[in-house]
Amino acid sequence: MEISELTGSERRVWEAFPHGGRVDLAGEPEESRALRAEVLRGLLLGDNRRDDDVAALRVTGALITGKLDLRYAVAESAISLPACTFEEPLDLYGARLRQIDLSGCTLPALHAATVRVDGVLRITGCRIPGPVRLGGAQLSGAFFLDPAELGRPGRELGEPVLQPARHATASGGPKASPSVSVTTCGAPGSRAGCAYPANSTSPSPGSPTPAVRPSGSAAPSSVSCGCARRTGSTAS
Repeated sequence: MEISELTGSERRVWEAFPHGGRVDLAGEPEESRALRAEVLRGLLLGDNRRDDDVAALRVTGALITGKLDLRYAVAESAISLPACTFEEPLDLYGARLRQIDLSGCTLPALHAATVRVDGVLRITGCRIPGPVRLGGAQLSGAFFLDPAELGRPGRELGEPVLQPARHATASGGPKASPSVSVTTCGAPGSRAGCAYPANSTSPSPGSPTPAVRPSGSAAPSSVSCGCARRTGSTAS
């Protein structure tokens, strides 16, 4: 894509990318907040970088139009898109990423099965009414999700809201456990940080501690959490 084809906001992002500058679009009129997903994909997978700078995609408060499709992509630049709104689900299936921050974002769904993230995956405070698919994900750094709001209260999706499966792992680093799996209740409208292993003492709903168990340990037969206590159900 030629730079002459970019909107004013897209040009700002394009010019900030090579040196990792942040573009803040929060508070701008809606038309000025719009960024086409194809432009962001082009930046991440193109060669708009300089040898002496650390390129990174850092945008706050954007409206991302179209589908950001990064299936099987290899993106060496950090991705930081806090408080952005996605028109369509974000697809990271099989991608390899340096790190990705989606704090406070609103998006229909997150498809990230088998994704590999060399650093941190952060969906803190996200609102995602559809499924979050993380089966087989490999996270070398930390995984932050509290207090994300996943699903819609009273709406059945026909599948768990959060799908880390038994193969999603986070590992590496002297401050991280060698390998952990994340489990959650998967109840519609669940707050991810409310998930606790069965037979544990659950604090009040909204607690920031997710249910985490060492990789290789037996999977709990059921998960009981603050979400289940509110709905009167127990997920298995």
